[in-house]
Amino acid sequence: MTTRCRFMMFILAISLLQTTIECITKPHSPFCKGSKKYTVRTSYTWNPKGEGTFVPDSELEEPGFTPLLCVAHTKKFYLWREHQLLAVGLEELITNRNFSTIESSLSNYTLNETVYMYNRSAEEDMVTTPDTSDSVMITVDADKRATLISCFAAFQPSPDWFLGFDSREMCVLNQTSQQYEWLRQDDFGIIPMDGGFDSQKFIQNVADRQRPPHGVLQKINYLEQAGTINITSADYVRSPDEQKPYCFPARAQVVRMDGSIARMDQLVLGDVLSTGRETTSPLYMFSHRDEHAIARFRRLHLTSNRSLTASAGHYIYVVNSAVYGSERLVAMDEVRVGDELLSDDGTILRVLRLSWVTDRGLFNPHTRSGELIVDGVRVSAFTRTVKPALARGILSPLRAFHASGFHYWNELLSCALAK
Repeated sequence: MTTRCRFMMFILAISLLQTTIECITKPHSPFCKGSKKYTVRTSYTWNPKGEGTFVPDSELEEPGFTPLLCVAHTKKFYLWREHQLLAVGLEELITNRNFSTIESSLSNYTLNETVYMYNRSAEEDMVTTPDTSDSVMITVDADKRATLISCFAAFQPSPDWFLGFDSREMCVLNQTSQQYEWLRQDDFGIIPMDGGFDSQKFIQNVADRQRPPHGVLQKINYLEQAGTINITSADYVRSPDEQKPYCFPARAQVVRMDGSIARMDQLVLGDVLSTGRETTSPLYMFSHRDEHAIARFRRLHLTSNRSLTASAGHYIYVVNSAVYGSERLVAMDEVRVGDELLSDDGTILRVLRLSWVTDRGLFNPHTRSGELIVDGVRVSAFTRTVKPALARGILSPLRAFHASGFHYWNELLSCALAK
């Protein structure tokens, strides 16, 4: 055998060994051990009686929703799917408010282990009266063989509208360990769906020719989200990093008076920062400044392709666009999907999704007004460490020193609190 052939065989062996190692170590499909109990909390934020497309039904005293139905299942089952079909029995549930057919169907799926379990809320918990929002909570168990959860609730008195979510994966990949583990907590908004019974657009289920053609399911795009979903595992406990009441990561951005954009780690005492539309305020101290710290932050994913990242206990301004003067301070970990925030130009930004991220740096800059614009969103300079009113009083001497041009104590305190 020539030297060239030996070299080629050596390269081939190395390549095969590398491929084998990747196949062994790289996770290809979700696998989580045992089972996990989840609490599914649905908050309804849309009033059906206020929507002109609804036709009043004399048999219904109040508009609202059918009981919430949740199912833990495998990929071989679906409760409903956009652009496809509803599960057998859901059409009857929507039109006649009858659960018997869908529950009988789910029982059969449970026998062949396509469905692990299902649950529904009580009838009396499901009324949403005008001008209020309602919240419903049920539990459902996911299993290592059935890691998907789907939920469904029909509007009433609409003939074919409903809301829910389809096949949410509970066994997720941990990007740090590269191992699959049970989801701990998730928040997201839900969009109303049109069952398509009166749309004159039908599809045939290829797998079941005996079943008549069905209306096409599609999002009701001209309506905003009809509610929010929170899914939490029974053993979920917030980590200490998620509870720290500090500040912003180094990469968070503010705008100086001259229009230049600066990261948190580029700010210096005396910078005049934008605090709103045509308003500014000078930076007089840092209550925390650590460019090397690694911490967990809450991230708000907003409309207009924006996001805001800050520690759990940092206060921001939440408003109600329908009520003048409704502005209030809310800690980051208390903000919910659907809440409304103010942008730098005064327009409304809606919270679409929540997540936790790990980032570098801990910065808490204080302006004399106590307000900031961070990443284009109006926020407070205060955290849950001290109540804002009390903190404002404690810091009043430092604001006075800075306003008089005597900055020594501000610089000294900022250095002492740097870490």
